[in-house]
Amino acid sequence: MALKSGHQTVPLVFEEAKKQCEQFRGYRTGTIRLDPDGWFFTTPFVSFGDKYYDFKFKPSDVVIMTYPKCGTTFDFIVNGSPVDPATPGTFVHDTFIQAHPNRNPKDGMFLQFAELTEDPRIIKVHLPFSLLSPSLLETCKIIYVARDPKDVAVSFCHHSRLFHLINFVGSMSDFVDHFVNDTLVFGPFWTHLKEAWNKRNHPNIHICFYEDMKA
Repeated sequence: MALKSGHQTVPLVFEEAKKQCEQFRGYRTGTIRLDPDGWFFTTPFVSFGDKYYDFKFKPSDVVIMTYPKCGTTFDFIVNGSPVDPATPGTFVHDTFIQAHPNRNPKDGMFLQFAELTEDPRIIKVHLPFSLLSPSLLETCKIIYVARDPKDVAVSFCHHSRLFHLINFVGSMSDFVDHFVNDTLVFGPFWTHLKEAWNKRNHPNIHICFYEDMKA
């Protein structure tokens, strides 16, 4: 399947798919890779990828962009949840309906929350530049936050164990293998970082580091 970003969805080979199923119990819908670049996502990304690419950013927007655990989450992550957050009675669903009664929560609640928020908006994303609007950098301000990859891997592993939508059950060594082999959602880490770093001289982007902010 082709996306508006120019990427094609590619199924995982057997061993990769088997390992994902065994070690990431929360990814009930499966995982995919996007070529070129090798972006790795849960399967529901296919339903939202073009919506993210078409999202209308405004000159008043400030976008905070990070790889996970560098410092932010879209609908395709929660779409594979055992409890669908678009189900009436859940906190997110009822909050959405109260705020936007004429909107359909199944069209992506978090995407619509961002779309309908009053100016000025601060929008946090884990998606890289290549999967968002090509006019993003010319339209608004970007703050990209980076972090030491060793600390990212450790933090992401703990997060993935505790967050039931991921429910990682492998070892730390297993998780590091996923990090190195680019089989973690929102990866590859280095491609994500390089896309931002290559734009570092543009006046609308500011790249900062977690370690500096902590200091």
